[in-house]
Amino acid sequence: MANTSLTITFVTEEKNLENNASIQARLDDEYNKDEEGEAINQFLYGSKAYYQVFTSPEDLVLTQVQSDGTISPEGSGTAEIEEFIHFVDSYESNVTYPVRSIISSEWLGTNLGAVSVEGDKIKSSQKGVGVLKITYSAYFRRFALSLSTRDEEVYYVMIYISGGSADAD
Repeated sequence: MANTSLTITFVTEEKNLENNASIQARLDDEYNKDEEGEAINQFLYGSKAYYQVFTSPEDLVLTQVQSDGTISPEGSGTAEIEEFIHFVDSYESNVTYPVRSIISSEWLGTNLGAVSVEGDKIKSSQKGVGVLKITYSAYFRRFALSLSTRDEEVYYVMIYISGGSADAD
């Protein structure tokens, strides 16, 4: 089998959710590795391309529709994520993924006080301009996309991920 440049695009949508609900997806660098242990984004036809879906709330009901291939659930886990977030004359800023717990935080320069978390929002006790270095854990569900051989050297697959409460239409 030959390598293909398989590009996976994630499109997410939250339906019928409360204010702080969210869905984020990314390729899983922990599981998508080559023989040397380096993260990959090109896959062999017939192999699995693993990805992580982060949701808030964690038990959000997901619907996934792919343009090609087969999706299988592959478990769950937590990721440790480090980010630098900006507060611009504000009490709050957003991180990329829903926060399960804050591992550490450090103000770089201006200290805007204690920080708290609500979903993917980080709140400071003081309004102002500041940069926060934050490390946090985020819960994810792992999935894999399998794709059989195609006659294309470059192949694109879109995965549409939507979420809603269990009683949503």
